[in-house]
Amino acid sequence: MGAMAFLFSSSADYTKVLNYSGTNVVLPSLLALKNDTATLETKALAYYITQNATTLGELQDAWKTAHVSLKRVEVFYFGPGTYPSTKNYYVKMDAFETISARPLWTYVNKIITNTATCATTDPITSTDLAACSVIYKGFESLEMLIFSSDGLASTIDNATSINSVNTAGSRRLEYLKSLAQLINQDANSLYTSWDPSGGNFLGNFIAGNGSYFSNQGVAFDTYVQSLGNMAYQIWDGKLGGPACLTPGCSTNPNPKSTEATFSRNAYQDLYDNLLGFELGYQGNPADTDAVTLSTMIQAQNSQLDTDIKAAIAALKSAINTSNDLYAQIDTDGTSVGTSINTNVKPIYNLATTLKVLFNVDAFSALGVPSLPPAADGD
Repeated sequence: MGAMAFLFSSSADYTKVLNYSGTNVVLPSLLALKNDTATLETKALAYYITQNATTLGELQDAWKTAHVSLKRVEVFYFGPGTYPSTKNYYVKMDAFETISARPLWTYVNKIITNTATCATTDPITSTDLAACSVIYKGFESLEMLIFSSDGLASTIDNATSINSVNTAGSRRLEYLKSLAQLINQDANSLYTSWDPSGGNFLGNFIAGNGSYFSNQGVAFDTYVQSLGNMAYQIWDGKLGGPACLTPGCSTNPNPKSTEATFSRNAYQDLYDNLLGFELGYQGNPADTDAVTLSTMIQAQNSQLDTDIKAAIAALKSAINTSNDLYAQIDTDGTSVGTSINTNVKPIYNLATTLKVLFNVDAFSALGVPSLPPAADGD
């Protein structure tokens, strides 16, 4: 049965699903990111003024909290967050899915040493930094400056060593402050672009109009594909790829390909990605008036809906956020060994189940086109 026929027969329609998802899922998630990055900027300013173990710890905690919100909105990787223009708010904050543009210590160090082709003024300001490529910006660049003293992901540094390089008046400290300011600015701009009292991309999303959508069907397909991309990223980009478990892997396991390599926060990120996916799929379970993708699947194939929810629950239960994915992969060296097979592969297998159920079965049930082969976030 085609998607339009199904929607008609189940008394659901695009407007109800898009309205609920946009108003009750996407917008509140973006607001949480906006608020958490404001706290991040505040803690970065406090650290900029005084560098000690307390202010650094509070800044690191604020980074992790804001990163939680970031990972929960990553599932909505479309619209103003990814416009191929100077907006591109989401990519500027987190270019992990666009691997070729991911910040690396090599790039970050160029800003610190003033050998980059941008932000060459002293002191650096957020305005200067805004003109730079995404390889110099975002959460990962800031992560390197507050969780590492030497730019080596293989070592975990203490507060003393980190504070020793983030010294008052240093270019590195100016860079740190500017990064936090710019992250908050971009989070604010992203929220405002969706806000009905701002750019009202929410209205375009619900109505399926504007420059991004040609109709409601396209808006609906985009939303479903965005969730599908998240399922793919969890399976491949965040687990299978780094651990070399994905079929056809032609390289070696590479812990540096994991997320949050300096904060060792990859499993927490994975868990929060999954929570974002769960919210995007079923909304708030306590909301009896919710019309979601789960509602639609349940009306057409209740067993599939049950299976998807069970797959989400199983994957959530398997992820221990206190574990270190980087270390689990690094332990095996240049081949897939005991550590990966014991610690990572069981989680990867559960992610595979979810990916197939949603990206194949749910896509088919909803009449949504398959993802492009690479499932890129570009």
